[in-house]
Amino acid sequence: MDFTSLIDVCIKGLKGFDAETQAADIRLQDILESNPHLEDSDENFVVEVFSGCVRHHALLVVTVENFYLDEGKKMLRKDSILYRIFSYLILFRLDDLGFQNFESFVAQQDNLKMYLFLKYLFDLPKLQSWLKTKWCNIYDSKYVEDSILPNLLNNMENAEKLISQLNDKLQNKAQPKKESTFTRPRPFKLTEVKPRSVPLPEPIPKVKPTNPIPSSTYKSPREEMELAKKKEEHRKKSEQMLDRVRTMSANHTKTAKSSKTQERLDTIVKESEAQLKFDSYKARPVPKKKKVPTATLR
Repeated sequence: MDFTSLIDVCIKGLKGFDAETQAADIRLQDILESNPHLEDSDENFVVEVFSGCVRHHALLVVTVENFYLDEGKKMLRKDSILYRIFSYLILFRLDDLGFQNFESFVAQQDNLKMYLFLKYLFDLPKLQSWLKTKWCNIYDSKYVEDSILPNLLNNMENAEKLISQLNDKLQNKAQPKKESTFTRPRPFKLTEVKPRSVPLPEPIPKVKPTNPIPSSTYKSPREEMELAKKKEEHRKKSEQMLDRVRTMSANHTKTAKSSKTQERLDTIVKESEAQLKFDSYKARPVPKKKKVPTATLR
């Protein structure tokens, strides 16, 4: 969450809170439940600021009231909670927060409000005189000198620069530009590559001479030759048996005829030849053509 939103959450939590009528723990729990989106670091900040403002309420109120009487005569009273929060951050948590982070919180607020309040709180003569006296009326002087004043005195130089920058912004003065630092190239620190050792060549293994190709590779196997020989023998036997069967069937078909059967066959042949009569008569020749006398022309 941004710095402005964190301060707004703290302001809403402290606004309307009365320690005499409401417990601080219950109020703090309500604040956290109404802001469930807070991250762990933001939640710790809200808890610390709310608890510190409640614990040091009397000192913070005195500090802010004197501000309205001194530098903040023209400032609005509704911003008193904002000044109490920044008073707590400066007086009790500035060293823990870090001045750079504190500047980020200040940059998100109104320049005039922050300028007048920081000018009032970091005024060394006022700080060592009547402002310190007001604080000693609430806390022990040793506690004020050992725990509160060091936060202001240790950051006095940074605070004066921040107050001057805020004054320049209010006066519309151009801020001095920071000198840009250019990146200077530097050579890479590369480790030197070690020379690789050349591996020795592996010895070529000696191959045993191969055996010559046997002559049987290009010849038909003995089994095939014997099988072909047996097939040829069976074929010849089959042909011989077939010839025998044919001769036996031809002999069986040529059976001798009886005499009576032979006589009947002869008579049938003679009768059929007699019916033919090839020499019984001759055919007549073709008649000759008669000559017709030609007529004479007159």
